Amino acid sequence: MDKEIGIDFDKFLDNEDFDNDLNDGSESELNLNKEFNNYSASNYQEFSTNTSYYNYFKDYTHILDDEYEMEYSNVIPLRRLVLTFILTFGVYGYYWFYKNVSFLKEYHGLEINVKFRTLVYIFVPLGNLIVLYDLINTMKYYINTKGIESYSPFLNIIGFMLFGFTPLGAWFYVNVQEPFNEYWKIEQAYLPVQRQFNSAEIAIIFFVWLAVFVLIILIAYFLMHYTISIRPPV
Repeated sequence: MDKEIGIDFDKFLDNEDFDNDLNDGSESELNLNKEFNNYSASNYQEFSTNTSYYNYFKDYTHILDDEYEMEYSNVIPLRRLVLTFILTFGVYGYYWFYKNVSFLKEYHGLEINVKFRTLVYIFVPLGNLIVLYDLINTMKYYINTKGIESYSPFLNIIGFMLFGFTPLGAWFYVNVQEPFNEYWKIEQAYLPVQRQFNSAEIAIIFFVWLAVFVLIILIAYFLMHYTISIRPPV
């Protein structure tokens, strides 16, 4: 069997480098594909009929499939962005900032502190405009490297200042995100786009509406208490 295929499979399967590759994660599938591409369709069929070898590869492939979840591109669909922005009354903008800073740091290896910048964006007046401007200006830089028509960071900052938490604020997020999505579609053309809400977005929507519900109850309680207290005695 081994001689017909032209490969010493006992040596191949006992190879220490092969076992290391299987335990290495991202390189293992590439190495497996590289080995299999060396076989013709007929040789692969002969190989698969050998139960011991076939089960060996099948078990390792199963392990690799279990270790890795579906990976999506960094594209944020505009309809998902707008809907989440509206459902969270603009709170989604903080998460949007966090995710885009994270994408830039992870993909391009930038030396930036994502958590610190997000905290500045949320809690520090004026400082939030500085980190936001730096973000959308950095995004514009990478967008321009692909020859994609983009936006004016300065005008968008003015828009964020005036309409950030109003329904019109969603337009400025879309204005920035649309060309950045085009950038990611070029850079990560091999990855699918996640259309549905992710777990973080679902959690944000849930807690925002929970806070709104609690706030309504508290307002109703205090209004009722105030109304009763000012009634004249009977």
